[in-house]
Amino acid sequence: MSDNCQKVKLLKLHEILRTESDEQNPLTTGELLARLADCGISCDRRTLAKDMETLYSQGFEVMVRRVGH
Repeated sequence: MSDNCQKVKLLKLHEILRTESDEQNPLTTGELLARLADCGISCDRRTLAKDMETLYSQGFEVMVRRVGH
């Protein structure tokens, strides 16, 4: 994936998280991947986890809840 595509993916992921989820209405990994796919952005679960960590490490509020571990 080109550097520009990665940036677009991170921006779109941030937008989805900001506009479509909150503490009371979290999105699952599958829902996030589907929303990205709807935007023409392919991503797998492991990459999504890394992208969420990137957003968090850059100061964006990203809350993760692990279920079933």
